[in-house]
Amino acid sequence: MSLLRITRRWNSIRIALFLILSIPIGHACVFSDDPKDGASTDPVVMARRTRMKELASSYSFKVPAASEAVKLSEKPLFYWSTPERQAIGGEMYLWTMQGRPFATIGMWTYDDIRDSHELQSLAETPFQSSTSATTPNVSMNARATPWAPQTAGLVYRKLELAAPPENTPVRRLTQAKGILREHFRANVRRDNGSTEELRLISQPLYRYHPLPNGGIDGLMFAFAMGTDPEVLVLLEARAEGNSTTWYYAIAPSTSVQAKCFIDDTEVWKSDNQSGSSTFRMYMNK
Repeated sequence: MSLLRITRRWNSIRIALFLILSIPIGHACVFSDDPKDGASTDPVVMARRTRMKELASSYSFKVPAASEAVKLSEKPLFYWSTPERQAIGGEMYLWTMQGRPFATIGMWTYDDIRDSHELQSLAETPFQSSTSATTPNVSMNARATPWAPQTAGLVYRKLELAAPPENTPVRRLTQAKGILREHFRANVRRDNGSTEELRLISQPLYRYHPLPNGGIDGLMFAFAMGTDPEVLVLLEARAEGNSTTWYYAIAPSTSVQAKCFIDDTEVWKSDNQSGSSTFRMYMNK
């Protein structure tokens, strides 16, 4: 091997190591894929994003016996578009409590005249919320309908198939991505009755640590139709005595029927949730 080839290979390795080691860990750390339109200067796109940020910011929450406030992410976790559904632009924001995912809001538009949005609880307790939105792009009915889920949005279960969480953040990230890639899959049932397999987004949308009550690390992944997140999968590394264990939870980010499988065994299902319902963990407005 020539000296020039050795030098080039070493430079490539140095760059890769720099990128890996420069990954930050902490509350509100975003790892989502970065779509090309994330830095758009198109006036129409910029106006759309301003509207959607205002809509997400208009929501307030009341959580019984909460020790901390619910906080909205400063930037979207993800941008998407779904041409097959005629949606020209969409964004997902996240609310957190004590750093852990609490709820998501996905917003999209078909024409930049009317904006739609969906809400999904990721909390383990009921809560109440309301919006003060005044934008004409959101219907009066959507603005007037409160959202107060009466059941938990997530149920965590021990992930029996996985080895114990690795002992460093970088290794846990690699391990978690491998668990999702090798063992999990998800699909949705489209309106025409056909089933469509979803694509795992390669990076977690959000990563957080430390967790309350002795948790070590948490990552939120998504399975998408194209670039539109449809199913959310959360992995948490938790301490149990002298050992550590992976836990998982699954939530919908869609109104259509969705399923998730581990090694071809169905472990979760969300039925069609079209329409608004104040007391469900998922609401489509």
